[in-house]
Amino acid sequence: MLGEIIKHQSLSQICNRFVNKIRLKYNNKITVGEYMVERFINQKINIGYSSKQNYDTPFFTMVNKYKNFDIVFNSFDATSGQCAVSYAKHTENTGLIFSTYERGFSNICRTLDNAVSSETPLMLILFYDQQIESYVTYLRPNS
Repeated sequence: MLGEIIKHQSLSQICNRFVNKIRLKYNNKITVGEYMVERFINQKINIGYSSKQNYDTPFFTMVNKYKNFDIVFNSFDATSGQCAVSYAKHTENTGLIFSTYERGFSNICRTLDNAVSSETPLMLILFYDQQIESYVTYLRPNS
């Protein structure tokens, strides 16, 4: 299935145009964070949501250089998730949630579950910190 998608001519043309554009812009030296933001902008996603605890991290510091992409910082991850859902429903585009602290994912599980139930497109970017013990939370459909 994936092979068929990749072979699709218009999809590969879109990907090639995007890659060529950022290759020239960054002179073949782009970080993962820069690529992510460029991809969001390319998909017309201009805003993401995060908790205030993440304000001084390297990714969010790097995001400040972009004039057409912004991060809204909220007091709690759950609030960020609710904002991303509202953004997605209003714009009919993907809502972005960024989380970096140890229990960030567990704080937005209900929001993610509700988004799945209402077919609201969300993307969660969960940054991993090796200094923090990791917790795994699974979303399971109701049986």
